[in-house]
Amino acid sequence: MNWHGDRQASCTDVTQVQTHFRIPIPSGQSTFTVPVPHHHLHDTRRRFFFNQLHLTPDFYSLEADRLNLDADPELDKVLQHQLRIKINYADVKLVYGSTMENTTTTKTSEVLAKMNRHFEGQKPVYAHTTPFFIDWIDTGMEPQDPFADYVPELASLYYGTDFNAIRHKNNLPESIQGLEGVNDFYPPVDGNMADDNMYQERIRLRVWMAPYTKAIFSNVQAFVTDLGFAQDQMGELVGRQYHLTNNTAFYQPMAVAQAAPSLALSVPKFKVTLQPSSPLIINRVNVLSLTQRDWLDNDKLIQGLADVIKEASLAINTVLSVSFDKTQKIFQFNFPASENVNVQVVCEPDFAHRLGFGFQTILSKGMQAQEQKDRNGNNQDPQKKAASVVFDTGPIVCTLDHVSSNTTSGSLYQTMTALYPRSSGTLSMPHVMCPCSVASSPNAVALGMYQHSGTGDKSHINFRLLRIYDNQTISEFAWKCNAYIYGVLQGVCPAADGVHQNL
Repeated sequence: MNWHGDRQASCTDVTQVQTHFRIPIPSGQSTFTVPVPHHHLHDTRRRFFFNQLHLTPDFYSLEADRLNLDADPELDKVLQHQLRIKINYADVKLVYGSTMENTTTTKTSEVLAKMNRHFEGQKPVYAHTTPFFIDWIDTGMEPQDPFADYVPELASLYYGTDFNAIRHKNNLPESIQGLEGVNDFYPPVDGNMADDNMYQERIRLRVWMAPYTKAIFSNVQAFVTDLGFAQDQMGELVGRQYHLTNNTAFYQPMAVAQAAPSLALSVPKFKVTLQPSSPLIINRVNVLSLTQRDWLDNDKLIQGLADVIKEASLAINTVLSVSFDKTQKIFQFNFPASENVNVQVVCEPDFAHRLGFGFQTILSKGMQAQEQKDRNGNNQDPQKKAASVVFDTGPIVCTLDHVSSNTTSGSLYQTMTALYPRSSGTLSMPHVMCPCSVASSPNAVALGMYQHSGTGDKSHINFRLLRIYDNQTISEFAWKCNAYIYGVLQGVCPAADGVHQNL
């Protein structure tokens, strides 16, 4: 039975092109795309057909990976997934609570403490840190000198007494204690510093602000006249108020005073109001880098994802986290419950699909993820599982998918081939016809007119899989498990008279 081989050998004047491919099909998806070299499509006479086509559930590769036998280099390739955190506030005026107002307090140390306590107390539950505070520096310190060592050593100079942790430390609100670069010691503004010249020359206050935060000062004279700041350090003049804005994703000092603070305020009346810098915030891109192998592992994925979300959460000063329930095998984003803030994670469709959120690009509060299958816990024979799936599926038709409406009715006239269950656990096409008869075959098509825009030197040709049910109805193919489709897309170029032509 070498008829096919004899007929094939007799077609000595046929120039053939072949595209070999192996393409993953995510669960629930019915289409796949084959990248075909542009030069294969240049001659509009060339007709293409599937020489081989196989569809199999993704059980074999999972089993090989479980046994550490998978030699696929693609699994060691590093994938980068971009995430953005998008925030929308219902009312920016309500986000950071009430205005801090000073009317009668004049002692500088008490004013600073009052201001820091106020904004810590007004901090919403979904914020990591107080959005505004003031600390101090000694300009005589070297940049590498840590406050934790430097200040206690010079306590007698700063405070006129030996260092006492209870009296001299933990000056700042609890939520920002330990923030890198922050001085958590009480400022020497009570007149106890031994050397007044040193006080005037070296002691300076600093204003810190959370990411994407705006401070509105109704009267900057107290800051300029008594706290040592310059007027241009208090932001932009808008009407009769100054607006100081941190539009970065970093908690940072916004201004270092140019003169030492007075021991008491001569201009005690001022107001400070805090708001987000805008109602809509999109922070910098956060990138999750994982190998393909780790991307498929729930434990490795949640470890890397949790770190990235934590970094993003700190950058926007909004409590946001992600977890994985190992019992229910479900990924869960933990968004703020407040009605005043709406936080969303903007991601790529395949990223959301991997987490069980379909192909959504925006993940938000209230969305429920689907259960993730356990890749490592099921030792059942993958061939038995695959055979069960493919025989339950039955025949599959592969059609050209060049229009969005090509789903079921009216699509079969574009049939490229059909796939049938095999005991090996794959769906495969029947024995391929001889290329000599391709010119008259309804299953051979000219792909040049259907090519989609591609990248580099290749065009993207889209195909759709349709499932034929026992009652002969047709619908889109969609397994609940991932799949691979692989084979050979072959093209030949017949002459106008029906005789194949060499190119």
